[in-house]
Amino acid sequence: MHMSWVRMDLTWRSVETANGVYFWDDLDRMVQAYRSRGLNIYANLGWTPIWACRMGVPPIEGTCVPQEGYFGSFASAVATRYRGAIAVYGIWNEPDEAAFFSGEPLSYVDSLLVPAATAIREADPFAKIAAPELSGSWGATRAPSAFFDAIAQRGAAGLVDIVSQHVYEEGALKGPDGILHKFFDGDTFHRSLLYWIDRSVLATRPVWITEFGFAGGGDSGGGNDVLRLFQLFAPRPRVTALFDYELVDCGACATPGLGLLRPDLSWKPGATVLADDLGDLDPLPPSFQDHFDAPWSAVLWRWLFPNGGGSVAGGRLVNSVPDFRAKVQDLVVSDFEISSTVRIADDLGNGFNWIGLAGRTRTAPDGGTESGYLAYLRANGDVGLFCAKSGLDVSVRSGRDPKAAPVRLTLSGSGDRIAVSVEGVEFLVARDGSWTSGYVGLQNRSLGAHDDVVVRTSPAQELPGRASVGAFGPLAPVQRRPP
Repeated sequence: MHMSWVRMDLTWRSVETANGVYFWDDLDRMVQAYRSRGLNIYANLGWTPIWACRMGVPPIEGTCVPQEGYFGSFASAVATRYRGAIAVYGIWNEPDEAAFFSGEPLSYVDSLLVPAATAIREADPFAKIAAPELSGSWGATRAPSAFFDAIAQRGAAGLVDIVSQHVYEEGALKGPDGILHKFFDGDTFHRSLLYWIDRSVLATRPVWITEFGFAGGGDSGGGNDVLRLFQLFAPRPRVTALFDYELVDCGACATPGLGLLRPDLSWKPGATVLADDLGDLDPLPPSFQDHFDAPWSAVLWRWLFPNGGGSVAGGRLVNSVPDFRAKVQDLVVSDFEISSTVRIADDLGNGFNWIGLAGRTRTAPDGGTESGYLAYLRANGDVGLFCAKSGLDVSVRSGRDPKAAPVRLTLSGSGDRIAVSVEGVEFLVARDGSWTSGYVGLQNRSLGAHDDVVVRTSPAQELPGRASVGAFGPLAPVQRRPP
């Protein structure tokens, strides 16, 4: 099954067992396991330890309002430890339900959202904040409008990058169509969930549905409901990501049986249907373009981030780790062309650091520095070509400043001819037949952004376990985004 994001609970009471005492082992293993598989991590912070409960309120572990300063300190410790590994932090789980948070909406903003988001941004400026992660239940303890009003009242909208929302079946709204209508339309007696978002101070933020599910999970609708929901939301760009809840049935939970897998990890029909459909995305078309502002499906399945640190923001693919790689999943090519509009946000104090494109790398985790070829644009304006096997490394002045304005960079390979162009002008050409096929992708040694990535390919000898693609195809002119 192809996935590029995973949502995980990052449980405060399990990690910080006493004030300032942290148990990282289990979390370290989880983060490493997800990153080693190229998965981006959405981590939901929540569940107050009993020692952190505010004085004067019932000390109910998990749901009580924390004492001032404690949650911010915890969030800072997490974001510092996992800087570049966790891409998005969700602030609490369903704080509109008394079963998950005992405080009022202003308490949520004052005690949870503001201290955690502030601390995370200081520790990892490239991490994104998702909130308020409401339940979507029409019978919730507290109204959704109260949370959006509280965020506005405290001037906290600038701390939220993504509106996170849950949506489940309710009342007469059953199945995929019912969930779609609940989110976009509501019913005779209830406003839609989107109504409150789009009339709030967060109306311009992207919306992620960070939980949806059906009774029976992967058995629902004869196994077709989960895939059907993805298909219904795909052409609706207002929602840019969906997370199915959950992967494995939780027999002890209040709503058991929501998983795609059974407790013994055997697959329900819905898991098979979903995996089969995702398999239909391979091979990729021989020519494609990614603006990173298409519906969720274009971004969700196409890119593999071996070192983590990649996320989509503002219609661009940005990186938060200094050795960033992004590879087109399961795509092995011979003749190729890859181009991107690049910009360096932070050269990390070194004008020789660069942003680049890789071609014909031999394994998905490789950048053009280990195998294949690398076209790079340095922060000082030098454009270069590196051939990994021969060690050829040549660069010239491009006359462009990738820190000041976006620059179009292209790497192409036809037979043994490898070329690098800037803004459509060929600057460097080399003859090198060391690498005849491989992966294509992006590699950065600075913090920056890629946009309008275009890939054109030709047939390739298949590497073990990977798909090759069809003939080199025509490509429409690139519609460049203005700087």
